[in-house]
Amino acid sequence: MTEAQALIDANVILRFLLGDNERQSPIAHRTFQAIERGEVRAETTATVILEAVHVMTSVYKMDRTVVADRISGLLQIGNFAVEHRTALAEALELWLTYKRLSFPDALHLVIAGMARHKTIVSFDRGLDRCLAGVTRVEEFP
Repeated sequence: MTEAQALIDANVILRFLLGDNERQSPIAHRTFQAIERGEVRAETTATVILEAVHVMTSVYKMDRTVVADRISGLLQIGNFAVEHRTALAEALELWLTYKRLSFPDALHLVIAGMARHKTIVSFDRGLDRCLAGVTRVEEFP
């Protein structure tokens, strides 16, 4: 994909996924339609996706399954560059499997699992035994 022309923020993603704003949601839908048709090039970051997940679960009180489904759909939109797309998709699955995990923790575990070291330094024991091959340690080095 050629270089992006703009970064899409969480509020645009939320309006697109939720359709809850009479003025902004149609604009967000048109934006994503233009992206999908290849008329414009856009990108977003993992932190924007984290924010969208947080807002949907905390503010809108949406079920994890619904949130994961909507974010998964977003990650599949053509011509839309998403930082850490594969890690985000895997983190959604992990987040659905282990209810004790926050979405950011799930993403951090997946990223650690993709690294050569496969180690995460954390005091959070809830990260233990969630992702095969990833070891949590409290002291480093």
